[in-house]
Amino acid sequence: MILWPTHVRQACLCPRLMVDNYVHHHEHRIRSAGTVFHGRFFHDQVAARMFDQLAGPPEQELVSIIVKNIRDPLALADALWEHLDGEYLSRALEGPNLPKNINANQIEAMANGLGLLSGFLAEMIARQKPFFRSGRKLVQSLFQSPEKKMTAAMTTASGTTFEITGKYDALLFDRQDNEFVILEFKCKNDFEVIGDLEQLALYAWLIRQSSQIPARGAVFYLDQIGEIKRITSEELEAAFEATSNLINAIGQWIPAKDLTQARIPATHVPGLCPKCPLDLKCEQLFGSRRTEEADKLFGPAKTLFPTGPELTDPGIELGRRLDAPGEHVYWNILGPDRSLPNAHMLIVGTSGSGKTQVLKAIIAGIIDRGVTPLIFDFNDDYVGQDFIDRHGIQVVNPLDGLPLNPLVLTPDRTDGTVLVMSSIFELAGILRKVYDLGDQQEANLRTAMEACYRNHGLTRDTRQAPTGVSPGFNEIEAQIRLLPGHLPLLNRLSPIFSLNLFRDARDDQDFAEFITRPTVIRLAPLPTEEVKLAVGEFVLLRLYNYLVTGNHHPSVRYAVVIDEAHKMSLSDAVSKLFREGRKYGLGVILSSQKAQDFHSDVHANAATCLFLKNNELSDRNYIAKTLVGTKKDSKEISESLAMQNAFEAIFRNDDYKPFTRLRISPYFERYPAPTSKS
Repeated sequence: MILWPTHVRQACLCPRLMVDNYVHHHEHRIRSAGTVFHGRFFHDQVAARMFDQLAGPPEQELVSIIVKNIRDPLALADALWEHLDGEYLSRALEGPNLPKNINANQIEAMANGLGLLSGFLAEMIARQKPFFRSGRKLVQSLFQSPEKKMTAAMTTASGTTFEITGKYDALLFDRQDNEFVILEFKCKNDFEVIGDLEQLALYAWLIRQSSQIPARGAVFYLDQIGEIKRITSEELEAAFEATSNLINAIGQWIPAKDLTQARIPATHVPGLCPKCPLDLKCEQLFGSRRTEEADKLFGPAKTLFPTGPELTDPGIELGRRLDAPGEHVYWNILGPDRSLPNAHMLIVGTSGSGKTQVLKAIIAGIIDRGVTPLIFDFNDDYVGQDFIDRHGIQVVNPLDGLPLNPLVLTPDRTDGTVLVMSSIFELAGILRKVYDLGDQQEANLRTAMEACYRNHGLTRDTRQAPTGVSPGFNEIEAQIRLLPGHLPLLNRLSPIFSLNLFRDARDDQDFAEFITRPTVIRLAPLPTEEVKLAVGEFVLLRLYNYLVTGNHHPSVRYAVVIDEAHKMSLSDAVSKLFREGRKYGLGVILSSQKAQDFHSDVHANAATCLFLKNNELSDRNYIAKTLVGTKKDSKEISESLAMQNAFEAIFRNDDYKPFTRLRISPYFERYPAPTSKS
């Protein structure tokens, strides 16, 4: 038996409608109030043709548009919109298949949807840029064949075997995250949105079955005010569990000889029954309505647009809007209705703008919501007794020893093998960057590291993960001393060896426990900037390796917080965590005095930005350009950044477009310092 994802989607709306459709071949449509959007016309005549063309040999005009505007995502989005509108939507509206009853509002909704798509594609193209020198190759890699039919067998718990068959609307491949991106175009009327998550989860499962590559989703809801809902690959994997439970139930319902005895539940969606086309036939075909069975199977009705107080979580409160003081501003990275693609945030502000108080307030907010922060403190701003006691934070001084060993080899997540030389090059590269080593010094350092591993039976040919104790970090020093002309290298690295920072960590078993509690790493007591940076790099690299050996996680569970982030602006580990941390439930919060301190990877992947008072003209202009497109607006924003008071900021993410202005509630207002009775 064939089962389509649309069957599963319909079962989420009403199992009885779905079974009647499947068994009796009745096609049911639930009419919503208001304008009916011509989704089939848009799908067949616009989207399908467009993506079929884009997935073929790249048209030269599109490639030229990408090459010309690749450095300016806003200009690229506008150029794509103009091109796609003229090439596909306008031609479809002039073609023979135009519905007779289409009106101006519906055409406007289609044009707005194309604008949303153009902005999304511009963002995706910008993400692919580092991996391609040719615009043509970028297009060929990004756009996959649309409407590709996929099939995989699934046997239910009752023994029914379904041939799961589906065709997504369009498919992209994100080279940066090594994930497919499923695109769906849908209406947003009344009950149309129910079951979309389960349908996408089934598409993602089909893709994983054939390619072993995860997939995330982007649903374009076309209406007078269009909207994009993004669903991460982790969320789709989590949703598939509920989807498979539903398919197990369908496997019992469909083969039933007497549908009235099959205990098929009625809908659990409030307000649907009065509009249902089955009407009185429902109980004749399926018996009395059993809403309690639907509640048991589905739980509360869920959509990508959850409503009702039990499903609403506005997020971490930041403050109030300056233009509407009664309206709160939230950073929503945890609620079920979150729409942000990740939990990364950039905070920019000059000295005295309130960055530390803002960061403390955000740290307190994420801890209250069960997220575990790892805070890198360069100036002892986060070690106050009241702060750490109130929020259960542990303070770690690296001079007392850190619970990690940089030389521990990380097994590959897929096959469990290790690569000794890969680890050596990675660690030597960190020390080269931090201590500004020359080519020969770095080569000598790699030779010493390789000798350390060899003394523990690990060679460059080793693939099996070691079962014994890994070499200790200070063994590197002993091996350097055996090299001819070792003094220049040893003198450069002697501080990090003499401090014995990793003395109690040889097998790295304590690191997992170390990150289960909110933690501040005190970098201020360390003697040199190089040692501070090396410690930061090693901890972040170990965190990255720890995460990638585990499973994907659909919700945020960890947060890396770095104040004075300009000191680690060139960190490879920070860039890696920004690019890939989302998959493993990690957010990164960086704070610095200038927006231009951050690496391009950081700007490309930060879903949220918070811009406090800024006194540097060039940096203000840089920020303004990222927020708006016109010179006039940029000048106004640049001037306003200079005039903001402490704790006033411009806040930007997908929930507040293009941005909003607010006054952030500082930590000292939220948690007044304790005072004596006298």
